[in-house]
Amino acid sequence: MICSINGRANRELLGCNMINGKQSLPGSANPGLDVMLREVGKADLAAFFRFQLDPEANYMAAFTSQDPTDQAAFDAYCEAILTDRIIPIQTILFQGQVAGSVLSYITQVDREVSYWLCKEFWGKCIATRELGLYLEIVPGRPIYAWGAVDNLGSIRVLERNGIR
Repeated sequence: MICSINGRANRELLGCNMINGKQSLPGSANPGLDVMLREVGKADLAAFFRFQLDPEANYMAAFTSQDPTDQAAFDAYCEAILTDRIIPIQTILFQGQVAGSVLSYITQVDREVSYWLCKEFWGKCIATRELGLYLEIVPGRPIYAWGAVDNLGSIRVLERNGIR
């Protein structure tokens, strides 16, 4: 079920929500996959910054900073998130390597979830697995997510985790 369609960043986005707080496949895509979540460490931030420099990843994300090369703005953004205990953020690890991040936050009325996976890890079921793991620990339902309509991989990740 599509809840809404909005335009942001000159692209159309699908608004999705988790139905009745149930996950249809919580982290079950390839359960043997070596994916883990852990608290974000300061050393992870350098990897996160590198990941968001990729032009294709920025396009697919549709939610990016105006200038992804602005290290000072990135550092300020990360500092704000890391000091806000209401925003549960986790580092995604694949085979022990930093692969991305996942977080949730509360807008004016809704809890939303967002993740970023380094492009080299796309297409390996890592995002599906990490989101399933994250949804097991993040509080509050319903939970919402946004995906660019042409980012079919991310839309599938959301759907596989019960977010429609």
